[in-house]
Amino acid sequence: MKTTQISTLLATTALALAACTQDKDLYDAGYYKKQAATNFVNTIMGGQAIDANQTWNTAVATRVVVTPATDGTLKIYPASPIGQTTAPLATVDGVRAGVATELTVARPQTCDRLYVAVYDADGYVSERNVAVGEGSVSVSFADNATRAAAPAPRRVPDGLTPQFDFSANAPKPSGENFLAAVPAGVTLLTQNAASCNNYIDETFAGELNIWGAWNGSATSGGTLYIKGNCDFTNRNFYIAPNSKIYLIENATLTLSANAAGNLQAGCDFYVAPGAAIVTAGALKLNNGLHIYNRGTLQAAKLSVNNHSILYNENTVTVSGELSTENNNSVIVNDGTITATRLHTAGSSHVQNNVGMTISGATDIDSNNNTWVNNGQYTTTDFNYTAGSNDVINNCKLTVTNRFYINLGDTDRNGFQNDADAGVVTKTFEAAGPSFLYLGNRSVFRVEETATMNITKDVYGIYGPASGDYAVFEAETIANGAASANQGFVANYFRHVVVATNSHFAFGYSDKSAEQQAAGEVGAQPYYRLDAASGAKMASSKHGATDINIPASTCNPGYTPGTPASAPTPAPAVVPTEPTMYYFYAFEDLGVTDDFDFNDVVLAVTAPANGTSDIYLMAAGGTLPTVVKLDGTQVGAEVHAAFEVGTTTMVNTTAKSKDFVRLGQATGVTDASNLPLTIVVTNTVGQSTEVAAPVRGEAPLMIRVAGDTSGKWFWAKERVNISDAYTGFGAWGANYVNGGAWSSAYTASNVVAY
Repeated sequence: MKTTQISTLLATTALALAACTQDKDLYDAGYYKKQAATNFVNTIMGGQAIDANQTWNTAVATRVVVTPATDGTLKIYPASPIGQTTAPLATVDGVRAGVATELTVARPQTCDRLYVAVYDADGYVSERNVAVGEGSVSVSFADNATRAAAPAPRRVPDGLTPQFDFSANAPKPSGENFLAAVPAGVTLLTQNAASCNNYIDETFAGELNIWGAWNGSATSGGTLYIKGNCDFTNRNFYIAPNSKIYLIENATLTLSANAAGNLQAGCDFYVAPGAAIVTAGALKLNNGLHIYNRGTLQAAKLSVNNHSILYNENTVTVSGELSTENNNSVIVNDGTITATRLHTAGSSHVQNNVGMTISGATDIDSNNNTWVNNGQYTTTDFNYTAGSNDVINNCKLTVTNRFYINLGDTDRNGFQNDADAGVVTKTFEAAGPSFLYLGNRSVFRVEETATMNITKDVYGIYGPASGDYAVFEAETIANGAASANQGFVANYFRHVVVATNSHFAFGYSDKSAEQQAAGEVGAQPYYRLDAASGAKMASSKHGATDINIPASTCNPGYTPGTPASAPTPAPAVVPTEPTMYYFYAFEDLGVTDDFDFNDVVLAVTAPANGTSDIYLMAAGGTLPTVVKLDGTQVGAEVHAAFEVGTTTMVNTTAKSKDFVRLGQATGVTDASNLPLTIVVTNTVGQSTEVAAPVRGEAPLMIRVAGDTSGKWFWAKERVNISDAYTGFGAWGANYVNGGAWSSAYTASNVVAY
């Protein structure tokens, strides 16, 4: 048997090869050479000359040097692996912290940035990316930035308590103050008087005017019981300061806007079950006025000011704004409160123990007020600004739109999420000084995008210092900095797992892409994942392996998934995505106008620890053909491997047979450039070997890197490659600018699988 090496369409051949149609006699070499070259240039290149730099390989070999910060598994990707199934270009197990690992990766020609990830033993990932250029690139996971000492939030053994003592300053009222009937001996009020001790009902007519008595230092108020339906919508309701008003069970007091806004200082209102205070105006609690409600309050607005207290144990409905203003004004909710806005200002204090629903914004914008949620709190927007002393979530906070935080420059001011508590928000924005303190097993979930711009190295998201981990979860974590040169856009400290499907790129604001590619490490990272204090990043929203937080009334829970960690052994068929494949598509040139490059199609896996598997994907020729690796046959004859006869074509019009693993290559660096050839034998026993093309000449074999899912679809039988991929000819004529051709195909002209 005589073997002739063919490297281009222009190579001399003494054989006739069957290319997808039929066996032929020997050709005249000179005639065949001229005809094949002419047909390829005219048919595939559209008459254009082949670029002298054309390698007919869409992958480029790049040397990468990586210094991990932890032991684990190293993977190189063409796109970020966070939250998506990107096929790795290379995998190396057993990398060591601080020890440089050098490898060569075959990156797609259009890939101008490599993403380097190191997975620790639990599957958590640290990721860096680097712009590729000429020669090699270096990636270090060291962080030279000096981190300030972690702020210590105020914590107590059983959870989080504010500095303001609600139980001492706004104690729960005694049940004896909520009356089912007017006390015995109390008579009906028939006319206005001073400091009365009477009751009124719907029979009371005219204006109500109960004035007080001066005791030498203050007004001495009276006591008024209200029963039945007392409607003062169109008449005055006045009772002197320091009075006590009891709404008997099922009583209703309806007030004009003027009366509701001028309730007197120091009065105590007790609203019994079934009773109600109703106004179409603003209900104002001012100057030490207290309302203790076990019935219903209904108003257009409600404000609590200047040492006043609203203690609700049933229902408060505010069609507009609910506000607390200054001087230790307090709202305690042991029932249900609804409003369109909650505004906490000055030295005011709000504690929700059961359920509050704010259909608009919750605005916390004072340096010394308190917001504590011990129950279920729902709001459209949550705006936490100016750095209040105590903003604490001890149960479940649901924000249906945006959680916004921008505080004063001090670690005393932060949002504290208690152990086992949860926050769920549609979006999150940290702008300027920001601190999130997350307790053990707590979850802060962002359903869509968390936009980070915290501006300083000590700001950020803190998990607990020890014990169980907290989770900060987001679909996307985006860079919100106005300047590309800003460092410390986001920081993660202590025992927190950052679980996201997309995180903005790591880099250093004080180093250019070229400096980072040369291995330089900056002092100002775009984000810090502070592994030294325990922070970790999961490979996806549910990519943590050792975190499992059950859902509860207070916590949305966190359920782990399976991260992309150590590789699994190659199975006997093409493994499921994501695995990167490099395709070798051959022509055997039995005819000179057939350029479908499907006579043999091979796929080689990206190397894992230097080993790649070789798969047979298609066989479009009709003569005996074998695959060789560096001169040694790999697997069975291609038709026999598919368990068909020699004249049967496989997977050239559609996928009809499973792909077959022919063998394995070891010591692989560039999986796109292995010495793979095919050897075709004609009917008289003569064989021809088809190998990689010479640079700048027309090919018998093209090499194509898979997309981010590892796939490429070859042309159907007798469909020229330029008809399947209309950009192929432009790439042939301009290697640098045409590399995107392999992602734009005509679906009806390729074999999809």
